[in-house]
Amino acid sequence: MNSTILMLAAMAAMLPSQEQDQDRFPSDKEVHAMLRSINDEFLKAEPGKDCWTGFVPLLDIIEKNRETVSAETVRKVESLIVARFTLYSFACEYDTDVTKADFDVRLECIGLISRFNLVRSDTNTLYRIADWLSGATPLDVNVKSFHEEGETAFRKDMLMIYGGRNPPRYPGSIGNANHYGPAVRECNAKFRFRRLYNKHLPEFKDAALKCLREAVMNGYKELSADDRLDIWENFCNRAGCCIRSRQDGGYPSR
Repeated sequence: MNSTILMLAAMAAMLPSQEQDQDRFPSDKEVHAMLRSINDEFLKAEPGKDCWTGFVPLLDIIEKNRETVSAETVRKVESLIVARFTLYSFACEYDTDVTKADFDVRLECIGLISRFNLVRSDTNTLYRIADWLSGATPLDVNVKSFHEEGETAFRKDMLMIYGGRNPPRYPGSIGNANHYGPAVRECNAKFRFRRLYNKHLPEFKDAALKCLREAVMNGYKELSADDRLDIWENFCNRAGCCIRSRQDGGYPSR
C-alpha cells in the first residue's frame, strides 16, 4: 500500500462516516495530523518511497473544498501547508536513493499549491516558494570528484575487509560490481543518483516555474500587469532563475 492510499485511509478514519475522504474541508486537527504523518515519513526515509506523495491527498482535499469554508480559514491552512512543504530539501551530497531524483510528485504538488489563493495574493507566501526553489541546484558530478571519492572508498574497503592487504583475484572479477566492497558500492550509488537527479532537475524547474508564473500573472488582481511582472522578476531572482526581457513576457531562460 503506497503512502497516498495510507494518507487517504488516515483522513477517512478521522472523518464521520457520512463525510468521508474528499467531502469537506479538513479541520485544523486533521490538517496537523496529516502534516505530522508526512513528517514521520521524511524522518523514516524509507528507501524507494517518495515522501512528497503524502502532500497530494491533503492538497487535493483543500482544492476541492475551499469554497465550503471562510476565506480566512483557507488562508490559514494554505499558509501552514506552504510553510511545511518548503521545509523539506530537494537533495544533498549524501543522497543515494534514486526515488529523490524523480520530481513527478513534487511537480504535482507545485501545480496544486500554485492554485492557492494565498500564493496568488500574498508575496511573502510566494517568495517562500521561490526561496525553496533556490535550493533546487545541480549536484557535483565532475570526473575528478568521482575518481577521488572512488579511490578513497576503495582504500576504505581494502582496510575494512582485508586489513589493508591486496585482495584475491578471481577470473571475471575486474569491473564486476558484485566484487565491489560496501564503500565503493555506496560511492557508485551516490554518483549514479547525482547524474539522474541533475538530468531531471531542469525539466522540473521549467515546469514548476510555468505553474508559478501563471499564478502570478493571473493572480494579484488589484495590481497592474507591470506590477505583476515586477513580482515575477523578484520571484525568479530569489529562485535563482534568469528570465528573458520584459518585452518577451518575462519567461524563464536557462
